[in-house]
Amino acid sequence: MDNDELQRRMSQAPGAIMRQSTLCVTFTGVLIGFLLSISISSLSTMSFANLFTLIVAIFSATVAINLFIMPSIFYHLPSRLINLEIYDRSSQKFILFGMIAVSITLYLCLEVSLSALLSIETAFGVATVPFALVYSMFLVEVRKIKHSKREDKS
Repeated sequence: MDNDELQRRMSQAPGAIMRQSTLCVTFTGVLIGFLLSISISSLSTMSFANLFTLIVAIFSATVAINLFIMPSIFYHLPSRLINLEIYDRSSQKFILFGMIAVSITLYLCLEVSLSALLSIETAFGVATVPFALVYSMFLVEVRKIKHSKREDKS
């Protein structure tokens, strides 16, 4: 890739990153709203374990939102202090780590929901099923990408 192409792509990067960040913040904000509503309205009927799990879920969602807004904060640094390549790489890391925190939140929320029907130990196990499924699909796609890159080199 030549320098002009890199410059063009980097000039488009902040907008794409900001859109990703905005979408993630919005989703996580709505999720926190639901979690707070559940935790406040169910204080007397939930077990201590479920309340503790909900608090951890709210905490991880809060961490996720903070990670998701970092690209915006980063973007507003004076331009002489930031390189677009570094901005792109750092922003993608913030978004990735935020997605990991949101996944933890979703897992814990699913566990709390399932524990109304199952024992807590069983609920923790069953809650892993959708995440294991998605992760296995992700690994299949990564293998396809790696395989296609090997064929392109040949």
